[in-house]
Amino acid sequence: MTSTSVRVALRVRPLSNKETLQNCSECLIVIPDAPQILIGNDKSFTFDYVFPSDTEQEEVFQECASPLIDKMVEGYNVTILAYGQTGSGKTYSMGTAVDGSNIQGIIPRAIRKLFADLHERKEQNPFYEFEVY
Repeated sequence: MTSTSVRVALRVRPLSNKETLQNCSECLIVIPDAPQILIGNDKSFTFDYVFPSDTEQEEVFQECASPLIDKMVEGYNVTILAYGQTGSGKTYSMGTAVDGSNIQGIIPRAIRKLFADLHERKEQNPFYEFEVY
């Protein structure tokens, strides 16, 4: 995790069934072992994190959100924001995914981690108090 105040992650959405049936292909290339993408032959963009389309929800959470929950428990203010056009995968990445815990997004994982961490602190120090609002 970098020490800057703002970090930006890019997650590539896999092609939908409709896009696959129409023989569509991804319009960008994820550079292996680098947080960078290539669009066409002449445009490259670098981010703090880049997740290819086959990345699991847990990996995105562990890389991006889990360290922020740790900071929040330490008393720092944190924000996690999903941005993108309609259909780009924001709800999937952030959402509840009631179909199964393995595809739960950042929000339910963050809540579960937050309360587990707070409970652990309370176990270590019975006088520890916390307020979530």
